[in-house]
Amino acid sequence: PRRPPAPDVRIALTGEVYMRAAQVEQIFRLLLAHLGFGRFELEYTPVWSYLEYLLDYEANKQREHIALLRAKGGDPAAEVAQAKARIAGADTLRRMLRRWVAQPLYQAAGLPLPLDAGDAATMTRELLPTLRPAGELVTYVGEAIGALRHGNDVVFNIAPSSCMVATMGEVLTPVITAAAGRGRVQHLFSADGDVDEELLQMALLKAMGPQRYCGLRAH
Repeated sequence: PRRPPAPDVRIALTGEVYMRAAQVEQIFRLLLAHLGFGRFELEYTPVWSYLEYLLDYEANKQREHIALLRAKGGDPAAEVAQAKARIAGADTLRRMLRRWVAQPLYQAAGLPLPLDAGDAATMTRELLPTLRPAGELVTYVGEAIGALRHGNDVVFNIAPSSCMVATMGEVLTPVITAAAGRGRVQHLFSADGDVDEELLQMALLKAMGPQRYCGLRAH
């Protein structure tokens, strides 16, 4: 099969898990309308990173519990053993999901595996060393930095308006782009479920520049 030409712009979709899953098709159609076929590459992972993060979070929580038990002294051997068993269980389940469920599917589709949650957390620690507050903010920051470092020109942060994670993510935008060293983040927040087409178009225009953007539309 022929290889498609290199895309003019690479875009990653991240943000609040349910909202991005609900809006991805509409965003894809808007990108087609503004850029045309074969002119962009859209990277989208619905829930995988958050699923892995939940398992990582459980393991890290148990490690913190062990450290607290040992700091208190006494003889916490039974509780430490129980916490270690939970860590081992979470790690095993995570490896099984990634290697035995995800990897064959992505290989069959000819696609790279989604960003590893551990790698995302490592990048998040550059800005949030404690990985707090726990939750989707941790995966969002890591995904955004990783997507920009991986060569994406624009990251769309999809989330409901007034969402705490969305608001905190918006505040962190300058340091996210500084940590990545390139690209831009555009927030697409919605109160009624509609995609703000004007903001989407403006993000494309700023990422590509007027000449490239207008040239694509003319083409």
